[in-house]
Amino acid sequence: MKIQDILKYYREHKEVVAFAEKIRVSSAGRFQIRGMAGSQTSLMISALAQNTHQSKLVILNDKEDALYFLNDLQVLMPRKEILFFPASYKRPYQIEEIDNANVLQRAEVLNKLNQSRSDRHLIVTFGEALSEQVINKRSLVQNTLDLKKGDDVGMDFVIDVLDEYGFTHEDFVVDPGTYSVRGGILDVFSFAHDLPFRIEFSGEDIDSIRTFDPVDQMSLDQLTKVSMIPNIQKNLLDVERIHFLDYLSDKTQVFIQGLDFVTADLDRHYARAEKYYQQLNERSGGAASSHPPETMYTDGKTLLQGLDKVTTIEFERFHYRRVDGVLAWEGSPQPAFCKEFTLLAKHLHDNKDAGVLNFVLSDNPKQHQRLREIFEEIDHDAEFTGIESVLHRGFLDKRLKLALYTDHEIFERYHKYKSKARTRRSQAITLKELR
Repeated sequence: MKIQDILKYYREHKEVVAFAEKIRVSSAGRFQIRGMAGSQTSLMISALAQNTHQSKLVILNDKEDALYFLNDLQVLMPRKEILFFPASYKRPYQIEEIDNANVLQRAEVLNKLNQSRSDRHLIVTFGEALSEQVINKRSLVQNTLDLKKGDDVGMDFVIDVLDEYGFTHEDFVVDPGTYSVRGGILDVFSFAHDLPFRIEFSGEDIDSIRTFDPVDQMSLDQLTKVSMIPNIQKNLLDVERIHFLDYLSDKTQVFIQGLDFVTADLDRHYARAEKYYQQLNERSGGAASSHPPETMYTDGKTLLQGLDKVTTIEFERFHYRRVDGVLAWEGSPQPAFCKEFTLLAKHLHDNKDAGVLNFVLSDNPKQHQRLREIFEEIDHDAEFTGIESVLHRGFLDKRLKLALYTDHEIFERYHKYKSKARTRRSQAITLKELR
């Protein structure tokens, strides 16, 4: 059995289908999902995403919650591209503390929203990331170089544009914002994609475009077109900025973990930006070159104004007192067994007697075998179905009569989220050290 079979239970449930239709036809409606526990919310939002076919923005409380949620969605919907929108600054107004990997992910999301005709994006973010305003659509278009296979542009022209965008010439392309030249081949790492491009010219024409791995420099996928975008957080400070929600269509559905928490977090980051801006002014004698916070950052009030234009679905904590619809569910979190397998066996028995199906999730099938060997010694009748997959947290769904247990919670192992940006960055540093 696969985790997608569990998702199917949610997607086809009549109450989920009815709720999906309500939010699909709603215009700037206010809805709530209640009674979720563990990774039930990930399953529910995945089911709604498959039923409604509209763009969705999921706002979590902090970066850790967002990345765990992102990993859950990637497991549940492996064929769907799920975008992550992170924060770029470690501290406001500290350009030297910008994380290039995060800037790349932010630019990639903006580029996809600006260029794609699809209205089915699924984006995961958190409060701190939304506190930073983004470059407006017009300026993004003006500072984007689109290249297609067969274009008659010439390598010299492309290099001139890259220099103007602030790209630096290197022997090997490893980091975003760099390019290298070898004969008729131009390698460039744009801020619009998480992998660098290898563009091969035949005279003045673009003969082929491929992505390649910056670690081993081996070519990967063939492409027909690419976009070159500079570091929009560092090189385009003087252009007008807007709130991230302004990039979204009015048909976007926004799922939010706790609206009061997120707005308070935005207010806190805005106050922090005001503090740093005041310190810059004091050090420069009132002649700070940076733009004031109201043109660079977003507070909680501005977020609420942006949410007034779209359909909002809250889960876990509730801000709106009057809502257009509620999806009430029944769930409880996976208990803490503290490696007490006798207690786990009792839970499995109790569930079976209540007609509940037991599932144990693990990305390592040997863990399922290990559990069965343990139960052979202490309780032969303890039964479960193993699923070779992993979610962040287990739960008991009383409505669907399903119990999902995660092996890392059973064996009390720390479950770390996976971050694509962190992996790329560590590999790039290793290559630099070797060179």
